[in-house]
Amino acid sequence: MANSKSKSMMAPLRVCVDRMDPEQITGRVYSQYLTEPVAFKDITDFLMQMEGVFDKLDFPRAFQRKRTFSTAEPELPAPPAKKLKPEQAADQAPKHMEAAFVDSMKGETMTFLVWVATRQNSSWQGWIDWLDDSPRVDYDSALELIRLIDNSRRLL
Repeated sequence: MANSKSKSMMAPLRVCVDRMDPEQITGRVYSQYLTEPVAFKDITDFLMQMEGVFDKLDFPRAFQRKRTFSTAEPELPAPPAKKLKPEQAADQAPKHMEAAFVDSMKGETMTFLVWVATRQNSSWQGWIDWLDDSPRVDYDSALELIRLIDNSRRLL
């Protein structure tokens, strides 16, 4: 049985689509990973912002390091923070969204859950749950995820 930390780390992305037309998909993403909703203006924006969230959390961990051709100096680590009492640390910790709040969010056009289990081969692997009693659909890449979302547009 998984402990509570691993359960919370596998929280899905709740994608609330507000507008979906032939050229564009816009909406918001809610998750227990996040401290506030993330608005996206198109599918690329969605993928890039969520990739940034995963990199910041280091979960799901990328299996490959990103290469850069920048000549900029790497950032130096921040100086160690002052030791806080447990009650002070709890007050300063970012407040993540509660599961009940995330579950209550709905998109104007559609709502679905995206689970990202791994990030191998510079892409995402996981499954999508359409929340309409359809069976979940596995995907092996971000491109396949985009195709699934695009195909759902045709069913509207």
